Amino acid sequence: MSPTQMDLSLMLQVEQTYRPSKEAKAFCWSKAVEGHNAGPAFWDKHSLDSDERMYVNAYASYFEFYAFIWRKQLINEELILDWVPAQMAWQRIGPILIATRELLGSQELWSGFEALAAAQSASS
Repeated sequence: MSPTQMDLSLMLQVEQTYRPSKEAKAFCWSKAVEGHNAGPAFWDKHSLDSDERMYVNAYASYFEFYAFIWRKQLINEELILDWVPAQMAWQRIGPILIATRELLGSQELWSGFEALAAAQSASS
């Protein structure tokens, strides 16, 4: 089924409402979250209530919301997989999010984002 005008309208509403701040996006693409700074090492440097953690949370929440509407089939899958750069973002901050799961003991945390990234990877 092809994307509809309604799909596009929903996507634009999501973009206006859930788009992460420029600061959150910039932080997630900075040297602060790459290589040896990612995963468990991130938590050694940044406490749970730090701005840095909030930036990662905000950026991940954007993708998690898209994953939610994708999983519930509330929007055209082709449109989501073409528009939302989940795979690229998961490669970037996924190690931090996986470490967060382990730290908090919650395997469900960010599972939608991870599934969306995997679906996007499989479709390309």
